Amino acid sequence: MPMSPDQASKVYIPGLKNIHAVIKQGQTLVDTQLERLENYSRFRPKLESHRVEKNAQLARVESILERHGVAASTFKEVTMKAAAGVAIPTRPTAADEVIKNSFATLALARCGADAYEILLRFAEAAGDTESLPALQQSLSEERSMVAFVEENLHPTGMRSRQGSHGARYTRSSASSAKL
Repeated sequence: MPMSPDQASKVYIPGLKNIHAVIKQGQTLVDTQLERLENYSRFRPKLESHRVEKNAQLARVESILERHGVAASTFKEVTMKAAAGVAIPTRPTAADEVIKNSFATLALARCGADAYEILLRFAEAAGDTESLPALQQSLSEERSMVAFVEENLHPTGMRSRQGSHGARYTRSSASSAKL
């Protein structure tokens, strides 16, 4: 049974707030990895690029929320609570950290891609066709990150286990590491 635009909006707007929090989590994850990653030829450029994408995604979602009359202060609480869940202190070895960060990046990118798929459907049902290109762009970026991590997960794991010029992390921030 088709959903009315009003019903769709009741799911769509909270979904936008939720993806805003997911983007903030993604920024935290990428920032932490870049901060600690000294030298890894495959991941560093992609993470740097994905950080730029995350900034653009955040701007797109905030623009959509503003267009729907949702003020920034309305979704700050949700964002803060969700981002706090990302801050899990760990002390893994460098080899384990590469793999764990790859898993976290993959999981968050899949979550983002799935969320954008759903948001696209609800945007259409709510009649918000103006937001479709922005949401589609964000979906494409998340799918690209998923594909990248999936393509590189096995080689990354093998390199980190062999200890051959794989990843080197600084240990200075190990006590405040975030996944």
